[in-house]
Amino acid sequence: MATGTYSDGSAQNLTTSATWSPSGPGVAAISTTGLASAVGVGKTTITTAFGAINGPIPLEVSPAFVLTGSLDTARAEHTATLLNGGLVLIAGGFVSGSPPVTASAELYNPATGTFAPTGSLNTARYYHTATLLSDGLVLIAGGLDSSAAPLASAELYNSATRTFTPTGSLNTARAYGTATLLKNGLVLIAGGSGPAYAPLGSAELYNPATGTFAPTGSLKTARAYDTATLLNNGLVLMAGGFISSSPPVTASAELYNPATGTFAPTGSLNTARYYHTATLLNDGLVLIAGGLGSSAAALASAELYNPATGAFTLTGSLNTAREVHTATLLKSGLVLMAGGYNGGFLASAEQYNPATGTFTPTGNLKTARASHTGTLLSNGLVLVAGGADLQQRLRSSQRGAVLAT
Repeated sequence: MATGTYSDGSAQNLTTSATWSPSGPGVAAISTTGLASAVGVGKTTITTAFGAINGPIPLEVSPAFVLTGSLDTARAEHTATLLNGGLVLIAGGFVSGSPPVTASAELYNPATGTFAPTGSLNTARYYHTATLLSDGLVLIAGGLDSSAAPLASAELYNSATRTFTPTGSLNTARAYGTATLLKNGLVLIAGGSGPAYAPLGSAELYNPATGTFAPTGSLKTARAYDTATLLNNGLVLMAGGFISSSPPVTASAELYNPATGTFAPTGSLNTARYYHTATLLNDGLVLIAGGLGSSAAALASAELYNPATGAFTLTGSLNTAREVHTATLLKSGLVLMAGGYNGGFLASAEQYNPATGTFTPTGNLKTARASHTGTLLSNGLVLVAGGADLQQRLRSSQRGAVLAT
């Protein structure tokens, strides 16, 4: 708040009349009412001006991550789902015990900062999908079992009873696939890998009303480790991925149309990639960032998909090339990129600003990690949970979670 004191001793609130500006971009953004929002880490000076009178205010933005409660079971390659009540369901994953896959699940409570066990999956799995349905149930589908074989089984988590119950089975056993809740309430399960890790071109729809999966149109390019993003127009963008040809990485992308049940090609990525992230921005564009390229090296490049033109265009690059990281759209409209792998496990994090098309460092995770989860909570914080030591294949698991502001 800016307060002006006059020669007669009276004071007046000048907050809305004053102008506010930071000494430089990249640390904080200032609203017209003097509200500072962190966009990076470091020091800046906020200048308040009213006519010819101005005054500097030093501002330091501290690292954004703090520890929270620990998972009851250390895990990686699990799923994290924000439930309608605000709790987060953590399910399955790869663990450091024997067998190396868990059926356990737990709930994170943001109000207490603690994890507590909940009902167990009927089938232990990792690299599966988890989708919050319109009725509040969570669909868990596919994945790998303890022998690294793809699964066709699926089950539903009921937050009211805190139990998992089997539902219809996938027509094709798959792992590393995508699951997207469509605007009609159905769930599109597409691609992934089948036996011997062969990329799949098949896709199917889960109907919550009948509890069954039915085949739908096939992908133009069989792919795994790709991304699927529901666009504002109701179509689903499938981008990049690992394919069964040489080179084994694709720049191709395609759109699924729920009205026709078919896939059609759209513009190609500027850089072929897999293990990347895809984030729907508030303006309807899709941010594609990082991943592994055809040379199996982590990528720093990023690009934007425009549904209106069907084209990908380059945007600012990550400060740190990374794969198997997380990307979370914040309530501010910025995107948090956290952790991942690049010749070593990364603790670094950065934020993408759609207004400037740039990435800015934003502190470090307390624990370097990859293959973890990042979940935007109802209070605007981000829960980063679990993770592993891996380079293509898991080596060991880590326990821990952090909150990102």
